[in-house]
Amino acid sequence: MGITSKFHVQNHPLIRKQDLPNLPKELQEDFNEIFLDILSRDPYTRCGFEGHILTREPLKGWRTLDITDDQKIAYRLVYKIIDTPSIKKVEIISFDSHDPAYSKAETRAPREAGRKWSR
Repeated sequence: MGITSKFHVQNHPLIRKQDLPNLPKELQEDFNEIFLDILSRDPYTRCGFEGHILTREPLKGWRTLDITDDQKIAYRLVYKIIDTPSIKKVEIISFDSHDPAYSKAETRAPREAGRKWSR
């Protein structure tokens, strides 16, 4: 794939407390086994998975990993890439079905500065 350095992935503190417990078991497993790896290896093109860059405030510049389950329910994992010569990091701010993922991201984004995020 040509990717030489991995990105450190950090989760907003509420991902594991609020988001993951309310998702289907399969998505919880995929988050840990697939999605974290995808974002650490290739956050820009998501290893070919669907996604897009958000263009409206307050989430302008944030990105999504778009997921549709077997029941055709659309989920969004919302994240931001920090890519500088000294920092290669992905910050995940929310993971939920379509509209709730964006709502959570909007309420969490202003609070992100200065917060400790976890792996």
